[in-house]
Amino acid sequence: MSRFGFKIDGDTLENNYKEHLSGFREWDQLAHADNWVLLVENMGEHMNIDECMHARDLFTFVSNKDGHGKKGTLAAAVRGTKASVAVEVLMRIPEEKRLAVKEMTMDYSDSMYSIVRQAFPNATIVIDCFHVMKNQCDALDSIRMKFKRKAISGQNREKREFNRKKRNWKLARARYRKAHPKRRE
Repeated sequence: MSRFGFKIDGDTLENNYKEHLSGFREWDQLAHADNWVLLVENMGEHMNIDECMHARDLFTFVSNKDGHGKKGTLAAAVRGTKASVAVEVLMRIPEEKRLAVKEMTMDYSDSMYSIVRQAFPNATIVIDCFHVMKNQCDALDSIRMKFKRKAISGQNREKREFNRKKRNWKLARARYRKAHPKRRE
């Protein structure tokens, strides 16, 4: 029995929704949905392209930034990140919709760059702020580590020099004591 006492089996409800209510079996993209989905109605002027792991598989997602992650955001999902496969799917978008894209936000990926250049030739490429900041932080960390290694190297050099002077001082003291036995302290 369900939590609310409706005596509805969740699996049966899910199956009935999928098979009868949702129109899934009549969906025009059902035949290729395992490999790619294209939702042309969600295209806009400001788009985003990125790769993401979904169900242990890598996908290329194209989304409309004006959708803010809500319904109507996803424009395309393509299995894999190979540029040739993604471009083949994205070229199915009517040319006027592809040419209307003014801005594509992406990371530093060469594959994504190739996809955008081929499928959305009028789009200005914008590197997303996360990757810009990550790149700057990595560079800053690299410089910091360089200075840290240099400082540690300098410290080690100073320790070696101090130990060398200390050994020389002990040897000189030992020679002095040997040469002047009466002056022992």
